[in-house]
Amino acid sequence: MSSIIRPLVVKRAVAASPYLDPLQWSDNHQLAINNDTQITILEPKLPSLSNAISLVGSVVVLDSKEVFQTTTVLRPESHEALPLRNFNKVVVESLDEPYLLKPSNEMVIVGHQWTPSQHTTRDNYLGVLFNSGELLILERENLQVGQFKVKVDLFRTLCQEFGVLYEENEISISSSVYHSLKIKCFFFSQVPIGSESVLFVTVITHLGNILVYQLTGSRNDELTLSARIDTNHNILKQSWSDWLAQDHIYTCHFSIVLADNSIQYYQVTYDAVAASLLFSEPVQLVKSSRFLNNKNEWLLVDGNAVLLTTSTGSLRIVTINSANEIQVTTQKLSHYSTIAGIVHTFHGSDLDIIITFENGVFETYKFHVESKIITQAPTPKELTSFVGKCLYSYQMQKTEDNAGGEDQPLEGSFINYGIHLGKDGIITIVYKVIPKDVLIYEIASLSEFQVAFIKSEVFPERANPDTLNNTSLGYVSNFWLKRSSILPVFPYDKGREITPEQFERYLNDVVQFKDTYFPSNSLDLEIRDEDIFPSFRFTMISNLNHNSFVKDLQVVTNLNKLILSALNQVPESELKAKLEKSIREEIQDIKIKLKLFLYKIVLKYVKINNFQPTDQVDKYLIIRFYLELKELDGNASVEYLHSIPEEAEISITTKFFEELFKVTVHDIAEDNSELVNSTTNHKWSKCTLTNIPLLQMNNRQDEAGEYNYILYDQVLMGQSVLVKELLETLQFCYITGNRTYNIQ
Repeated sequence: MSSIIRPLVVKRAVAASPYLDPLQWSDNHQLAINNDTQITILEPKLPSLSNAISLVGSVVVLDSKEVFQTTTVLRPESHEALPLRNFNKVVVESLDEPYLLKPSNEMVIVGHQWTPSQHTTRDNYLGVLFNSGELLILERENLQVGQFKVKVDLFRTLCQEFGVLYEENEISISSSVYHSLKIKCFFFSQVPIGSESVLFVTVITHLGNILVYQLTGSRNDELTLSARIDTNHNILKQSWSDWLAQDHIYTCHFSIVLADNSIQYYQVTYDAVAASLLFSEPVQLVKSSRFLNNKNEWLLVDGNAVLLTTSTGSLRIVTINSANEIQVTTQKLSHYSTIAGIVHTFHGSDLDIIITFENGVFETYKFHVESKIITQAPTPKELTSFVGKCLYSYQMQKTEDNAGGEDQPLEGSFINYGIHLGKDGIITIVYKVIPKDVLIYEIASLSEFQVAFIKSEVFPERANPDTLNNTSLGYVSNFWLKRSSILPVFPYDKGREITPEQFERYLNDVVQFKDTYFPSNSLDLEIRDEDIFPSFRFTMISNLNHNSFVKDLQVVTNLNKLILSALNQVPESELKAKLEKSIREEIQDIKIKLKLFLYKIVLKYVKINNFQPTDQVDKYLIIRFYLELKELDGNASVEYLHSIPEEAEISITTKFFEELFKVTVHDIAEDNSELVNSTTNHKWSKCTLTNIPLLQMNNRQDEAGEYNYILYDQVLMGQSVLVKELLETLQFCYITGNRTYNIQ
C-alpha cells in the first residue's frame, strides 16, 4: 500500500537563505530550522497510533503533526538574557586614538549545527553562530521542550586564548585581537572511540585563526584547546569528513573555503593513546574563482575521500585516494540559481548526485567512481512531481479565492530553502510557494513555510545505521515516518458507526504489527565475568549504554505505552482487555529485567574487582541493589553475598527536611519497592537509578515524566565512587532509553 506524509506548516516564521544551510537534523531526529532571528525546532514525540494515520482511498496518509511538536528557541526578545553583544563594549586601539565599534543591534543567526548524540546523555547540543561573530553552545535546560540554556560561551574562551582580560564594562584590545575574537564559522566533529568518543568544535576567526577545542568534563561543558593554526586567510566556510580508524589512529579530511572561492584541505590525525591532534600541511583542491562557492560535503567511498563542492554554474567532485593523489572532475550545470543543497546516494559503484536549486529545479548526475566520469541522469519523479503538485495546489487555491471577487495572481513560484537526505532514506525539504512575478511584503504574523517529508525507492535506507546513542523516542517517531505504509489504520467510516468487527480487526492488526516489528526478547539479560573491566565507567557503558538488546527492550517499552494510549480509543471488549493486560505485563517485565541487569552489573563489578567502599553512599547503593536482587531473583543474589557491606546509613538534609536512612544486608526489601522508609518511619520515593531517597525539591525526570532521578549532590556524594560515576555514565533513563532533564 502506498503512503504519503502530510507537510508540516510552521507559522509566524520565515526560513533563512539556502546559503546559511537553514536545515539541520540531529541524530535524535530533531530538526532545527534557522529563521534568521530565531530557530524553529521540530522535536520528536511519541506518535499516536490512532490519530497519526488515515486512509484516503487506497493511500495511507501520515499526519506529521502527530510525530513532531513544534517549538521556537532564541526568540529576539530573549537575546537580552544571553551573553551576546560583547563587541558593543570593545574599544579598538588604532594608531591615532582608541575608537569604539558599534555593531548592528539586530542579532541574526548565520549558522547552527547539532552535535552528535552523546553516549552518556543521549542528548544533542546546539551550536548557534550570530552575525556579531559570537558562538553559543546550547543545551536543553529542563522538561519544557523550548527551554534552552547556554552551555559554553566561546567569546570568553577566545578571550582567554588571546590574552584578553574580560571586563563587564569596557574591553580595550588591538585591531588584530578584535578580529581574532570574532568567529566566522564553526563545525562539530566527533571521533568515535568506542565508549569514550571525543567531541571537537572547530572555530575559525575573522583573522584566519583555526582553533580546535575538545569538549571535556562530565557534562561536556569545559573546552580544552587541541590544535591551533594561524593562516592569515579570510576563511568563509569549513567542512569535515567522517573519521576512519586504524588501530588507535583516526584520520579525517578537513577543508576550508577562502574568500576568493578557492578550497584548501588538511589531513587530520588523532592519536587515541596520546590524545593528540595533528594537521598536515594545507593542499589546494580548487583554484580561486569569481563564482560563489555554495555547498561542500565530504564522503568516504571505497577507502577514498570524495569532496562534493558546488559553485555558481558548476559541480566539482574531488577524489583523494589512500596515496593522497588528487583528481578533480568538473561538470557544468544548466542553471545558475542559488543552490539549496546536495542529495547523494549510492547505486552499486555509482554515485547519484542531485543538485537542488532555490527555484525548485533539480539536476541529477551519475558519477562513476572508478572511471571518474560524470553523466547526466533523470531526476527521481518523486521530487519533480512534488514541486508540480505544490504549484498546482497553489493555483487551484488562488482560483477559488478569485472566484470570491478577489484579484490575485494565479501562478506561483516554488522556493526551496534547504534539502536533506537522512540515513532513513527520507528527503526533507523546507519550502514555500509565493505569487509569481509579484513584489511581496509579508508581516511577521502572516509569514509561514512548510516542511515536507518525501519517501522514494531511489533513496534506500542506509544499512545498519548506528542508533545505540539515540533515544527510543527518536527511534519510534522516525519509524513512523519511514514505515507509515505498514502502520495499523484506526477504523473510520465517515457518517457511519464503527462496528465491533472493525475494532476487532484493528486490534488484531495492532498485535500482528507489534509481533512483527517490535517483538519483546524473552531471554534474560545476563552479565558474564569477562564483561567486567577494571574501569567502572567502561563496564557500565559497554554493557548497558551500548547494549543492543537493552536498546531493543527500551524501544518496546515506548511502543507499548503508545499502544496503551491507542486502546483508550477502542470500546471495551474481551480482545481489548486481553491485549491491554498483556501489554501492561510486558512493560512491567521489561522494567524488572532491566533493573536486574543493572544490579547484576554493579554487584559483579564489586565482586570481581574486590571493590571496598569507604563512603556510606556507595555502601548504601550496594546493599540496596543486593536486597532488591534477592527479592526479585533470590538464586542470582547468592554469589554476591560475601562482597556486600554489612550495613550503611546516610543522612540527607534539605531546606525543609533532615532524614536518616539505614540499611543492613539482612534486611527484607519493602513491600512497595518504589518507596523507602527513613528511621522516623516516613516513606520517600527513591531514585530510579541509585535507589537513594529523593528529598530534594528539584530532581531529574525522563521525557515522559514517569521516572525520577537524583541530582548529583556534592555534600552527600562527594567521596563516593560508584554513585558518582553511575550518575555521570547514565544521564538518561535506562528503562525507557529517553533523555532526562531537571524538573525545574
